[in-house]
Amino acid sequence: MKEILDKIAAAIPVPLHANRTDDLGEGVLYEWHTLALDGVKETVRLKLNIVAATMERTLEILDRVNSAIVPMGDAPLTGSAPVCRLNGGGWLSDGERHVRIAYYELILKRR
Repeated sequence: MKEILDKIAAAIPVPLHANRTDDLGEGVLYEWHTLALDGVKETVRLKLNIVAATMERTLEILDRVNSAIVPMGDAPLTGSAPVCRLNGGGWLSDGERHVRIAYYELILKRR
């Protein structure tokens, strides 16, 4: 997962935080959960909360994340993460900030 998180951090112009933060500015919060593990591969759901002042800014950051971790067609993301796809999401807003929620499904090869 570190390899994927490093790709995201390099692609976005805002901080990347695990799970939660006291920083109320722009940023991306992430968490992941194992959905299945068979000893050979692991299926993981990665949840990103992209926080920004406008919807347009959240979509800009989302586009950067997608460009970094969602490969085109059947191309593998990395040798250890052959599959990554955007699989759902939504919006939240508190009047001052917008939050784009994005769920990614990854398949990771176990060593």
